[in-house]
Amino acid sequence: MNRLGKALLGLFLGGLSGALLGALILGVPAYQDTSTGFLGSARDWAGLAVLMGGFVGGIHGAVAGAIIGAVNARKGLATLIGAATVFPMAAYLLLASGQHDQEVRAVAGLCLPAGALLGFLISLPLNARWGKREPPI
Repeated sequence: MNRLGKALLGLFLGGLSGALLGALILGVPAYQDTSTGFLGSARDWAGLAVLMGGFVGGIHGAVAGAIIGAVNARKGLATLIGAATVFPMAAYLLLASGQHDQEVRAVAGLCLPAGALLGFLISLPLNARWGKREPPI
């Protein structure tokens, strides 16, 4: 498979897996929250949290997948690329959150491991041997 094909496959796989991972990271804490504010209970907003997590995670996953596919990254480099694509978002969340906003800090703390996992998972099907053997690079 050529680089363009791998980049497109990485874009698709990264977008899909990033959306699932982002929806899980933002949706589960919102669903388990039992607090109530002036806009209603936090559990009522879990659907919106899932949609936003899926959207943001899908964008980061698609970018990571396209880069991983285009440079033909192996597992180690793909893990670093996945973590690097979410680092600006994690840094922003940590810097913009208040001192007592523990939920935002927890989500920011999950961003880097989730991005690294995402990069690793994207690299697996992209580097699999599909039929004919490619020479090692």
